[in-house]
Amino acid sequence: RSRLEARWAVFFDAAGIKYEYEPEGFEFYNWETADTDRYLPDFYLPSVDAYVEIKPKSISKDDLEIAKGKMEQAVTKKHLGKL
Repeated sequence: RSRLEARWAVFFDAAGIKYEYEPEGFEFYNWETADTDRYLPDFYLPSVDAYVEIKPKSISKDDLEIAKGKMEQAVTKKHLGKL
């Protein structure tokens, strides 16, 4: 576990967001190498049925607002689907 991933785990815990750390890997066909590759996402958030990959990159305030909006839409859509 990287230090940045550990910080995100602390954030998810503090925010009350349930998560699974590196829950499962996926196999996919890589057209560039003509072979099968594996991908292991960092987190799975079951409340929004989303996988999260943590990368050490700063984002702009505009990108952050866009991401927040998409997350809110995903949460709303998931909860409305259960009504």
